[in-house]
Amino acid sequence: MNKLHYLFCAIALVMTSCTPSNEEKAALLVEKTIKSSLEYPDSYEAISIRVDSMFIDATAIEPILEISEEIKHFISCINDCEREIHLAELEIETLGELCDYDETLSKKIKATNYLKIYNRELSRGLDTLRANVAKYHIGEFTGWIVTHQYNALNQYGLTPIIPNEDKFFCNKELTSCWLCGMNRWKYVEFQTILDIIEKSNTDNEIIKNFKDEFFISPYLSY
Repeated sequence: MNKLHYLFCAIALVMTSCTPSNEEKAALLVEKTIKSSLEYPDSYEAISIRVDSMFIDATAIEPILEISEEIKHFISCINDCEREIHLAELEIETLGELCDYDETLSKKIKATNYLKIYNRELSRGLDTLRANVAKYHIGEFTGWIVTHQYNALNQYGLTPIIPNEDKFFCNKELTSCWLCGMNRWKYVEFQTILDIIEKSNTDNEIIKNFKDEFFISPYLSY
């Protein structure tokens, strides 16, 4: 009986030792994914890999980033419209009859109409952003975030000065990813967006924080 028990233990030990760890499964998955997108796949060289538990809905990440780009655009356009309205009013006030009143007034009316449109679209975008951020914070285990550093030649055949660092948002089995290859700069931007929503209580606060964090220019034309 004892011999049989030891035999089962030995078999279990062998089977356990043959089961790949999460790091090993993640390494295979990200290597395959990265090489498929490289201009020079043979230049790929792994540096480090970290696997962390994920308690989010990763499918909300791309919509959050896309909507945030729209919000930046609308804020810039609103700034531009307000600037055009201000300049038109200033021109009429200071030059009076010396200015081309009809043309200046036309510019002001056009900018005012665009301002209404952009404000309406911005409000919709902010509502959608909040909804996706709420969806993102799911609060239960959904898979793994794999952080991977590696070197590889870029499309110009050059090795980057700073090693690549990408994040992969993978399923529980580490067999596929919802989102692949988010670089360190995009991840910082994403975390900034989440922070803006968390610390802002009103639309105006969100808009102000977007302006401050992303240095939004008021001089775009439409």
